[in-house]
Amino acid sequence: MEFTYTVTYMKCQSCTAHSHCGQCSRELEPVLAASPGVEAASLDLEHKSARLTARDEDAALDALDDAGIFPD
Repeated sequence: MEFTYTVTYMKCQSCTAHSHCGQCSRELEPVLAASPGVEAASLDLEHKSARLTARDEDAALDALDDAGIFPD
């Protein structure tokens, strides 16, 4: 199943480089995809979007939470 979320808060918002969106997306996508029950993940933190393919919504939300990404 595919789940799409609007991301309202990320732990990395404290990044002082202000270039974290692309870098964090590239770093977090494989972490999310390796989470239990998650098959694939796509992040666009600049546009505040997270899309995960997971066995169920609990697995998708757990993966986001573990990565420090909090959906709206």
